[in-house]
Amino acid sequence: MFTCLIQYILLVPSYVNILMIYAFCNTHDVSWGTKGDNTNTGNLNGALVIEEDDKATIKINVIEKEDINVAYNNIIKELKNKEHEEKQHRNAFTKKDDYYKLFRTNLVLS
Repeated sequence: MFTCLIQYILLVPSYVNILMIYAFCNTHDVSWGTKGDNTNTGNLNGALVIEEDDKATIKINVIEKEDINVAYNNIIKELKNKEHEEKQHRNAFTKKDDYYKLFRTNLVLS
């Protein structure tokens, strides 16, 4: 106990700072990288969920090898023609939640 006392006393301030940062960051909150993406669109890219009794199965459409190039070319064409989406309006709860996340981020950065 006496051999480590000096190191412990010198490192106590860093422990306090690390715990403060940990408390502000809320590392259990995994939603930090999703600003503006607060809703689930439900798009499973062609997968269909079938629920029977207590079981859920997923049906997936498989593309033949010949169709892969055609599908790739179609996706490239769709990406070139970008559609302008309407601006989504956030409800009051989402605005408040985003404000708190932004404040917490700026506090941790400062």
